[in-house]
Amino acid sequence: MKGKLPNYVVVEQRYFDIKLSPANDDHPSHDVAVGQRFVKEVYEILRKSPQWKEMAILITYDEHGGFYDHVPTPV
Repeated sequence: MKGKLPNYVVVEQRYFDIKLSPANDDHPSHDVAVGQRFVKEVYEILRKSPQWKEMAILITYDEHGGFYDHVPTPV
């Protein structure tokens, strides 16, 4: 690790399956475990950075309501 991240970084996941690399975006019908593994890997890489003590991480999703569930939530 060289500690040379720019001041602002956006990390995007893979939205589509490609050969030998499944989508990791947590959208239905993709495997949520693959998406969460991606989040973990990014976190672990950043955690090892010399810039860690000066870093803020914001993880946000573009949909409301959490992960897909076939059972409707109570009103």
